[in-house]
Order: sequence, then C-alpha cells, then structure tokens
Amino acid sequence: MKDQKTVMKNPPILSVPDNLVLVYDHFIELWAMQLNGQFYPDNGTFSKIFNRFMSATITTDKIIVNEKNKEKLSIDIADVSQATVLIKKVNYQNFMAGGANEGPMYLTLLIIEDKSGHNYYFNFMSALGAWQLVTNPPKNLKVVDPLNIKRLPSFKNEYEIVAAINDLGFAKFIAGTGYEFLDLKPSEVIKQKD
Repeated sequence: MKDQKTVMKNPPILSVPDNLVLVYDHFIELWAMQLNGQFYPDNGTFSKIFNRFMSATITTDKIIVNEKNKEKLSIDIADVSQATVLIKKVNYQNFMAGGANEGPMYLTLLIIEDKSGHNYYFNFMSALGAWQLVTNPPKNLKVVDPLNIKRLPSFKNEYEIVAAINDLGFAKFIAGTGYEFLDLKPSEVIKQKD
C-alpha cells in the first residue's frame, strides 16, 4: 500500500475519471457513504440532493461509487484484501462555507487494497461512518482498525462521537499509533470565537 501520508498531500478527486489509473494516488472525496442502509453523514432531508453528487455504497458483495446517480466505479469485495479505516481531524470551515460549527470535524478515511495491488482511497465527513465500518463491517470485508476506533462506546449520531473524541482529545486518541499526522498542525487550527 502506498503511504497514506504521501497520498494525502495530493489534491482529492471530486469526480471519478474515466481512466481509473488517475485515482490510485488520490483520495476520492465523497458526499456520503452508505453502509447497512444508513448514510454517513446523515444529511437528513438534504440526503437525496447531496448523495447525487458523489457517494458510495458498501454491500456484502461490492463497493459502488455513484456520481450523478450513475455508477462510476465498482469494486468486488471478493477482490479486496483489506479495508483500512482511519479518522482525520479537519477544520470544518475548510470544507463548508458558513455553518454554525466552529470546532473541528472528522473525516473518515477508507483505504481499499485490492488483490491486484491497486489501492482506492476515499474520504467523507463523518467520524460515525468510521465507527460503523469497524464495529459493523459487511461480513465479507476484512476491516483493519489501526486507531482502535472500535474502543469508543456506541453513538446515536455524529454530534455524540465528535463530542466524545473532542473530550478525549484527538492527539491522545491517536497517540502511539504511527498516525499522528492525522491531527491538525498548530498552524491549521482556527481559533474559537469568544
């Protein structure tokens, strides 16, 4: 597998190109991931609108990426050697214009390694999606959890898991894992308003 830190330096892909070789060293930025019939993040009444852009569905047989309601990429689970699930801390303001959240948010990073040596990198704005992937993975998908995300308790929604990670401290959450680069650098932290 290519070093995730190196891949993260490349700009994310916002649309799946016809030539799939172009996706191998870039994260594909998703609006949502569907797992076990639930979308992460849950965009409520806006889900149908947002999920038209770029979303993925994980079933027991396939990982399917859709764009504008058309299948753009399909990966057979039988061809996947493993799926690594990570969480990355980000500034909400870097992803969304406006909004009420001034604190950090968390991306799920999903790295799919297939048996032919190709890697697919996905990210989407939902720590709860990462937790669901490691605690309730599709039965045929081997999931690797190097951050030990599954140690977190059960959550009803995105707000609860974000609060739990913030209370623990993200630096402490990832300490000693070798993935400390997933935290924000001091220069990236946006100061809270008083």
